Amino acid sequence: MIETGFSRRFGRFVGWNLGQQGWFILLSLVSTPVIYHRLGDDAFGLLSLVNVVVAQVAVLEFGFGQATIRGVARARAARDPDDEVRIVRTSVWTFGVMAVLGSAAIWSARSWLAEEWFDVPEAFVATAVATFCVSALLLWTTFFGNLANSLWQGLHRFDRVNLIMAAGSTAQVLGTVVLAVAGRPVTEIVAWTVLLGVILLGLHARLLRRELAPGALVGWPDRTAFRSMASYGSLLMVAGLFSQVHLTSGALVLGAYVSLGALPYFTIP
Repeated sequence: MIETGFSRRFGRFVGWNLGQQGWFILLSLVSTPVIYHRLGDDAFGLLSLVNVVVAQVAVLEFGFGQATIRGVARARAARDPDDEVRIVRTSVWTFGVMAVLGSAAIWSARSWLAEEWFDVPEAFVATAVATFCVSALLLWTTFFGNLANSLWQGLHRFDRVNLIMAAGSTAQVLGTVVLAVAGRPVTEIVAWTVLLGVILLGLHARLLRRELAPGALVGWPDRTAFRSMASYGSLLMVAGLFSQVHLTSGALVLGAYVSLGALPYFTIP
């Protein structure tokens, strides 16, 4: 009976993943040309850079995403709610500190990124600076979104992960299309992504309160739990960092050598 139940859950998880990936591919194929032609070369290039910068900084969470999955799953399997509370509280604080530091770094570097590192047209510099300011908030929602996904995976609630991710990504793309068609600036598109992220975080928090041990989301971190999670996650962070650099650092390097309007030719598959 246990094996049958596990097989069914695993089958549903695989089916959801395949369906979700297929839907994202279809959505991207339909929406990307619309967004690109409506925004233009420079604005689309800036949007691509914002996503890359946020993705690069967000990987610096010291492997606590994987450590959270492991810790919550082990505590739940051992039926130890106290350990689960320690793990979750420590993760919330760690992700919170990293989100604050990462957001502050992007905000502080906003002018340097727009005026020095990337080849932004002079008439577009002010827009680029404003967009990087908003992207600092986007990093904050990205960090806590990753934490929420890790908690759901640790609880083995892959259905919740897939459903919320699918709904959130679909809403983000459709909102971007609407704003682009309406002629709104790229800064507002990033702001829409931030607003949607805040809404999804509220949904995550409400649902997770029902699933996690009582009081797990509020309280002080545990030093022992932090050391254990940092020891486990540090090697995974290095591996994740290399993977992230391999996948997305090309646009960051190219941005220093080619014009902003040329970046879409490198960032659109």
